[in-house]
Parts: sequence; structure tokens; C-alpha cells
Amino acid sequence: MAGASPRPRAVVGRAAWPEAGEGIVATDALAVAVRAALDTIAVPLGRAAAAFVGMRAWHPFGHARIDDHARERFGRSGRWVRDLATLGAAFETWPAVGAALSGADGGTPIGRVAAILVTRGAAHGAVEEWIALARQEGVRELRRAIRQARERTASASDSAAKVGDSTTGDTTARDSTVGNQDAGKPTAATSVGDVAAGIDPEEDRVQVRLPVPLPVVHAFDEALDLYRAVDGREASVTSFVEALVGEACSARPAPRAPFVSPLVHGMDAARVEAALRRSTAAWEGLPAPTRAEALAGPSDILAAAGLSLRRFHDLESVAGRGDTVEVDRQIRALVALEDELEARLGTLLAEMGERGAWSRLRFASVGRYAEERLGLSRSRAGERARLSRALRHLPLLGAACASGRVSMEAAAIIHRLIGDGPVAAEVEEAWIGHAAGATIKRLRDEARAIGRYRARGGRSRRAGQSAPLDDET
Repeated sequence: MAGASPRPRAVVGRAAWPEAGEGIVATDALAVAVRAALDTIAVPLGRAAAAFVGMRAWHPFGHARIDDHARERFGRSGRWVRDLATLGAAFETWPAVGAALSGADGGTPIGRVAAILVTRGAAHGAVEEWIALARQEGVRELRRAIRQARERTASASDSAAKVGDSTTGDTTARDSTVGNQDAGKPTAATSVGDVAAGIDPEEDRVQVRLPVPLPVVHAFDEALDLYRAVDGREASVTSFVEALVGEACSARPAPRAPFVSPLVHGMDAARVEAALRRSTAAWEGLPAPTRAEALAGPSDILAAAGLSLRRFHDLESVAGRGDTVEVDRQIRALVALEDELEARLGTLLAEMGERGAWSRLRFASVGRYAEERLGLSRSRAGERARLSRALRHLPLLGAACASGRVSMEAAAIIHRLIGDGPVAAEVEEAWIGHAAGATIKRLRDEARAIGRYRARGGRSRRAGQSAPLDDET
């Protein structure tokens, strides 16, 4: 960062993790190597996603919203496509972002999550400064710095507008421009001081658990379906709860129930994560992240990743070119490669979790490890690890998922329905065949219907012995 004094860092070597063991450190190195392959795939995926969004290519396929197309065709969320499209546009405007993402510029790879944040921060300062901050600080600190820069820019704009009310001519425009430029740049205080303290203002959501009977859960689910039908779109649970609370508050206030009590706050995750980062000098003792070119060796995982990368080169040169059908094909092919690598990464994360790697490597959770060490989404990494553990007991479903016959989300829905216990091969195959010909939305609806049926006292059958619902059920 220009004008920033470097923050003293403790010298931490391998001895800082004496209890981790060489096995966990080696597994961490494999996870970082597979992450490098995923970073390489992000560049052509971004270009293809930018072209896809620019053409609004979901309409020719009969989808009204990008979220529907992403769910059914890519096995991803609409936000995933939009974030990648933002990255793709940034690669054209700021080539340094793509080079920093994978480490092609010779520096430490910043990962996909940090790269997306850098593109958002580029509106408030030089992109090179945000890349330097991403390499110096963690994802949480980078997010906070961008939030502060955005607030300063908005404040400067308001001040310029007030000046414009009392002045005329070119002076107003000049003052407004200078104010926006100066306020948007990250300063030494932003990168070192204020950023490292306090709670992340971006994380304004907390998890609240409300234990309720199963019938209440399904009644809530039915009300949510009704709300979405009235709203005419796949509304979020958050918007439904807001509408529900609004309806309740518009009625006569109910008397205070005797079981109502103050919320019990858990441990502040942000402070714990910040303390672990400081205590390890940003995990300096772990092996340095590698680039995709280093994926070579006897490991089965790295060998498979290398094969994926060789297939990837056939798509890299044409990504983002062609009509809507061609761009959709490119994204699906790249997503298949990404799924292959993420499945192997999920296996590694599941193994590390079972061996207690997070505390031994000084990470608060698998999500924190994925975000800081691998540059991946917290929720996505957790889902991959959970699914990897679940598919150990469902060999047929695991094989179908690996071959691409069913998507990762479809496999997760099937596992949730049939459970972890012993399952007859014909039942497992029946679910696989059903999922291969059904949409994700249909599977979600059927999963909710089965849950409601059981909650209402339907036939008592073990989940593992249940076959898919047919149209008459």
C-alpha cells in the first residue's frame, strides 16, 4: 500500500504447529494444490459467465430468471454466475486481477473470494493497492476495508453535493471530482490500523436457532411456498420472515408469552478468527500456496487434477465466444471440471476435519480455512466436505455423482431423504434414476412433500427403504 508502514510480523516456522503432524501439513499442501487448479478454471469461467450475462442467455432456454437457469443447467446459484460475470468483466478491465487470482504475476495467489472483493473495491481506489491489501490482510479485513472506503466515498459525495448547493460553475464539479478520488483510496490507517480492529461490519447476520416440533417446521415450509406463489418468484426465506413479522405486528399486540427470554449470544467468531490469525502471523508456517503448473506428482488427487487441467486447455481459448448455446456449453463443461476438482477437495476437507486439523492448524472452522487458505466460499466448502462424508455410505450415488449423472445438489437431497443407514441397492438406483430425469426444483419440492407426509403421521417406513414419490402420491 502506498505510504503504509509494514506491520511487524512474528517469525513463525513449522515448529509453531508441533501437534499438527506431517500428515495434516501434507494434506493441507494437497488441498492448496487443488485450489490452484480451481483458480486457473476461474479465469475462463469468468469470461464465459460475463458473455452469458451480457447476452441474457437464459431466456432462449426458456428460463425467466438467471437463478432458474443456473440451478438447473449449472447446478449453481444465480449469485455464483453474477459474481463470476463480475470477475470476467474485471479481467478485461484490470488484467492484474486475473494474474493475482492465480498467482501468475509471481505473487501469492489471492483466490476467488478475494478477487471478487478486489473488483468491488476498484471503484474506490487503485486496483493494485487492493491486490496488495488482499495479500497482506485476510478476507475479513479486506472486506472491512472496502466497506470503509465505500462509506468514505459516499460521505465525500454528500459533502460535494452540499458544496454544489452553495457554489456555481466549474468549481463545484472540480471539488466533487477531487473529493471522490481522495476519499476512495485506501490509506495506511485503513490497511493496518482500523481494518484490524473491531467486528466486521459486513457480517451483520447472526445464526438464531429456534427448536420447534417437526410439524411446525413443515407448516412454516408450506406458508413459505404460499408466499412464493403469491409473490410470483423464488423469494428468500428472509423476505418471507420480514413479511410474516410485519403481518404479526400489524395485528393487535399479543401479551408477552411466559417462555420468551433474551437471546443467549455465543462466542464472537470474528474475534476468535482475528486472534488465531495474529497468533500465527497469518499462518506463515504453512507451505506457501502453489500455482497450477506445480500439479505433478504421485498423488492420485493431483494426477486426476492434472488430467482435468489438460481437458481444461481445450476450453480456455474459446471461453466467452459464440452464441448462447455455445456459451452455455462452455460453462457446463468448465463446471464439470470444477465439480471434479471440488469433489476431490471435499474428500480432503472431510479427512482433515475428522483428524481435527482445524484446531491443530489454528483455524476456527472449515469455513475459515476455506476462505483464508483456499480462497473459496465458506458455505460451499462446508457443503462439499459434508457431501463427501455422506457419499461414503452410498457408493452407487457417489459413482453417479462423480460421473456427472446427477449433480452435487441432487446427491445432497437424496442423501437427506434416505439417510446414512444401510440402503438396498435397488432403492439407491431408483433414486439415482429419478434424480437424473428430474429438475432440482422438483427434487426440492418432493423432499419437502415427503417431510410433511412423515410429520403428519403417514406410513411408518424407514427413509432408506423409501422409493421416490410418483406423480400419484
